[in-house]
Amino acid sequence: MARILLIDDDDLVRETIEAMLHYLNHTVVSAPDGSDVVALIRSFDPQLVITDILMPGTEGIETTQVIMRHFPDMPVIAISGATGLYAEYLDVATQFGARVTLQKPFSGEDLRQALETCLATGSGEAP
Repeated sequence: MARILLIDDDDLVRETIEAMLHYLNHTVVSAPDGSDVVALIRSFDPQLVITDILMPGTEGIETTQVIMRHFPDMPVIAISGATGLYAEYLDVATQFGARVTLQKPFSGEDLRQALETCLATGSGEAP
């Protein structure tokens, strides 16, 4: 259905979300951080990017900024398991262009709804 770029530094989380996306019939390419996001988008041509916020290397806020600078119409879903003061980073992500945010852990239904929201308003096809 849709081509999705998934960025998360936690291997288990990335594999779990990737499995959820496959279950929803999406094609997924994943990466452990946003350091190669421009090249990945150019080569894979995703319809949507899902990025974790707190990661070593190129973290999610910076990744979202880079995406918006190079691909301003690209829908981005920001995800994070951060709590306390860091939980506000999801709000910050929306200020930099993320269309939807999800607090980890989230359900398959939460993910499906986020995808539907982004793809219905983005340049991608509906799920």
